[in-house]
Amino acid sequence: MKAVQYSGTIHQPVTIFELDIHQPADWLEIQVYFRIKKWQHLFLWDPNGRLRWQYVHVHAPKTAVIHKNEKLSDYGTLPGALPLGTWKLEVLILPEHLPVQHKLNITAGTGLCSSSGEWSNDQKQYWANADGKAPMQANLYPMTKAKKCGPAWYRGDFHTHTAMSDGKMTVKEGMVQARKQKLDFFAATDHNLLPTMWVEDEKVLVIPGMEVTSSKGHFNALGLTSWVDWRPTHPDGGMESEQGMNRVVSEIKKAGALFSINHPRLAASSWLFNDTSLSDIDSFEVWNDPTFPKNLQATEEALLLWNELWNAGYCVCGIGGSDCHGLPTESYEPNGLPSVIGDPATYVYSSELSARAILQSVKERRVYVTRGPIIDQTVEINHETFMIGEDVSDLIHRMEEAVVRFKVKVDPVPGGKLLWIENGKVIDEQLMDGSSEYESCAQWKSGEFVWRRLEIRSDTGNLLAFTNPVFSGTKPPEIDTWGQLLAKAGLV
Repeated sequence: MKAVQYSGTIHQPVTIFELDIHQPADWLEIQVYFRIKKWQHLFLWDPNGRLRWQYVHVHAPKTAVIHKNEKLSDYGTLPGALPLGTWKLEVLILPEHLPVQHKLNITAGTGLCSSSGEWSNDQKQYWANADGKAPMQANLYPMTKAKKCGPAWYRGDFHTHTAMSDGKMTVKEGMVQARKQKLDFFAATDHNLLPTMWVEDEKVLVIPGMEVTSSKGHFNALGLTSWVDWRPTHPDGGMESEQGMNRVVSEIKKAGALFSINHPRLAASSWLFNDTSLSDIDSFEVWNDPTFPKNLQATEEALLLWNELWNAGYCVCGIGGSDCHGLPTESYEPNGLPSVIGDPATYVYSSELSARAILQSVKERRVYVTRGPIIDQTVEINHETFMIGEDVSDLIHRMEEAVVRFKVKVDPVPGGKLLWIENGKVIDEQLMDGSSEYESCAQWKSGEFVWRRLEIRSDTGNLLAFTNPVFSGTKPPEIDTWGQLLAKAGLV
């Protein structure tokens, strides 16, 4: 079939183009041109209501192929048979970016397709086909397949980007950097895109995800394998309304993914959905890209919010994310450090290196985050040993009152400090005097809600690492919503 072209100027936030396919085809090729790169979102729906292609127009390739052969289908597509009938190409553009000049070409054909991108090889790991139940689903993703077996601290990153949205590295280049950074895993969290395939690697585990990116805040859906309708065109307003965002969060959780709020206090990306239920939060990005200048203050405010979240009775796991967008040769400031995948690194103690096990360990708070120091922390109570993130309530209850000994082994940081934080307050501060072992003690009683975690800071006060709390007891939640949390923390 000859190419069908749609061109001109788009004046509306939502535009639908229709394409009729009357003859059998092996592939569809879409060529995209917009005069400006302003986060145009495109969706191609087949006659059966399946989402066959999703696209963010920033750095992504300007040609994409949907193929019945998964080996020849591009990133962001749902490979499989191409049904006959009317296909719909949906274009979403933010009102403030209108009008936009465009040119879109769609060609259907049989036999060989002339387009050949980074995906036309045998290194792909295929996560999706047209047999899934959702409009688009990574139904082939192996959640339980382990890259490594056995319990260990696995090094990873829960917030990454590629050129498929607004990052600069291709998926292949990102995998190369992950290996250079000695990561065991990372989450693929491009903006508003469900990953349907990735580059295979023998050692590095890639966990599917999506950064749902609203003008009122961003969150990561970690372990997401089903497309969720986040579009502002949804009757409830999608990710741009309180009602719609609550639905989106509910649906990603029903799909088995973790709801993780990103950079909650970063200017222009702060979480502004005041009605968000605190009980829905599975994890909390406390530390985001330390090389970004504005994140110095944003991280301190995120730590404050995290403290208040725990003090309000919500035992939510704190994680980190590089949020890496640029090339490893670039930096935000002249002569500054580059923003790279795995900075900060989030270490997860897991029974094995599989997506399901890693995400389960996040739920259990077996996590610490670092820019360098490797932490070996144990907690001893009455000759029993516990680790980062554990609930020691049962033992404290049996003993009624107990001495809790926190022991940590860590490589010394010249001029560094260990801060022991209990119920949001620094209750012990130790200079890193060259020793590699430190200890702090507490007296905990049955019936009280108490938690303690560790921070390591440089001689100038900059954050170098933090652990998740060890805690005892429960507390009826004092507050229910994000807006109430902001007020409690004095950040309204």
